[in-house]
Amino acid sequence: MTTEQINKLVSEGVVPGEGGQRELIETHISWVILGDEYVYKIKKPIQYSFLDFSSLELRKFYCERELELNKRLAANVYIAVVPIRESQQNISIGGNEGTLIDYAVKMHKLKVERRMDKLLGKKEAVTVDIKKLAERIATFHKAATAIYHKDLSAIREE
Repeated sequence: MTTEQINKLVSEGVVPGEGGQRELIETHISWVILGDEYVYKIKKPIQYSFLDFSSLELRKFYCERELELNKRLAANVYIAVVPIRESQQNISIGGNEGTLIDYAVKMHKLKVERRMDKLLGKKEAVTVDIKKLAERIATFHKAATAIYHKDLSAIREE
């Protein structure tokens, strides 16, 4: 997608389940469209030394990978990888009409007031909540399969 296409999608495009206001958040590698109920994350067509989203195929692959990896800890947030299509009439997320131009990761929108930084700021996150979160993360890491073993002392030599 181009910046022009993303702006058109946000301002007048077809976004399923979203009738209200849309907000676009831009990072150095993604465009994120916040709707009333859903969030759509679109990878920018870029290439850096540490990532390559330069082709449609690579963006689809990394959207699918993001979904697969992040569902492990947030299964109730991540929904699907959906196509983005452009026709003479509009740009739309999902559906079968038009030319395939990109992919997005579809997620449920979380309540801003339930973010940990907000809860901590209002002193609403209690010790038991923080302990549960830490235990969940620790359990996840303990169960994770090591991809490779490396002598950590060798890192300085490389």
